[in-house]
Amino acid sequence: MSDATLDRDVRVVAAGYGDSLRFRVVVAVYSAAIAAAAVFAAVTGSDADWVPVLLLAALFVLAEHRDRVFTDETGLSGSIAVALSAAYFVASDGWVGGAFFVGAAGGLYVPHLHHRAFSKIIVNSASFGLSSLAAAASVFVMTERSSSALAIAMSVVLATAVYWLINSLLLAVATSALSREPVLGDVAQLVRSDTVMLVFGLGGAICGVVMTEVGTWTGIATLVALLVALDVFVISVPAGLTVLRSAWAVMLARGVSGGVAGTVGACVTRVVSISVLGAITGFAAGMAAGVVIVVLILGARLIVSQRRVDPALVGGLVVIEVAFPAIAATAGVVTSLAGLRAGLVVASALVVAGSVAVAVRRRRSKAERPAIEDDTLMAAVVEAMLDGLPSPSRDR
Repeated sequence: MSDATLDRDVRVVAAGYGDSLRFRVVVAVYSAAIAAAAVFAAVTGSDADWVPVLLLAALFVLAEHRDRVFTDETGLSGSIAVALSAAYFVASDGWVGGAFFVGAAGGLYVPHLHHRAFSKIIVNSASFGLSSLAAAASVFVMTERSSSALAIAMSVVLATAVYWLINSLLLAVATSALSREPVLGDVAQLVRSDTVMLVFGLGGAICGVVMTEVGTWTGIATLVALLVALDVFVISVPAGLTVLRSAWAVMLARGVSGGVAGTVGACVTRVVSISVLGAITGFAAGMAAGVVIVVLILGARLIVSQRRVDPALVGGLVVIEVAFPAIAATAGVVTSLAGLRAGLVVASALVVAGSVAVAVRRRRSKAERPAIEDDTLMAAVVEAMLDGLPSPSRDR
């Protein structure tokens, strides 16, 4: 995966080829690039507010230490979300160099520090830092002359793509120097690897927009909620990556239903003049709208896949997914009554609380787990329900 640490990408290759001269040259070049970027960032950021940048750097380091390598030799971490959040936030203030400090901090990986693997630290810091710097520069260029919603949306997408490509390129140069394989082949492999993580990169960039347009600490709260949810439901779950890769309809249903539920909840609450009645009505309307979206998306996937639509099956999946429109509807009601900042804070708190509750339940039942873990079994059941239904042709 593009935003994994170099440990996973280089360690296996290095075992066979050793620390080659080409790799030492790459490390030297990256060291010079780090020094130049650090000087540029420090000089241009003399009047900047360093507190949010340092906090984002700490979150980046923490996200990298939550990286997980799966049995299929792929890995996940939430660092891409932090990098893109920082890229948008610092670029909006005109200090693109701040993104470099946030990303470069990702190289401070404790196992590498413990084993004095300085070459890996340098390559990781360069890959993360320079990628973040490039992403911030793209945001600055896109939003310098226009702050319209279209310009913001385009800058978010562009920054995500730039980060992914530059990070893949820098890692590929290092790995190919060790393996003596063609650089372009390694670049192509890294670019195509686990592209589902781009969704979380976009989410991180949106958190950066929140930091800029709504409030710094509100945006950081949403980013923390995103990282916690990513950690609990994807990174720490054995089947998390499989679900992301294949159960796209479920992921789409969660995102769209949440957005619709929040919007409907806010609009209905605002229409009803009585606050208590408006809150109740808005929540109910948001929940109903979110559930309808879940039914439509899951039903559409079954129809497109030429599977038989079983109302009981769809109803069961709706029950499983109802928490997402519930959180969004609550946030929409709070937004209508107390403002966008309060709504985002409430949504973040609910996401964190729900994620922590799931994590605690897993920890308590760990000793009683069967041979097949509950999360793996649940992912298999969902996939079987969505893809394993008989098609009409099989019935005939």
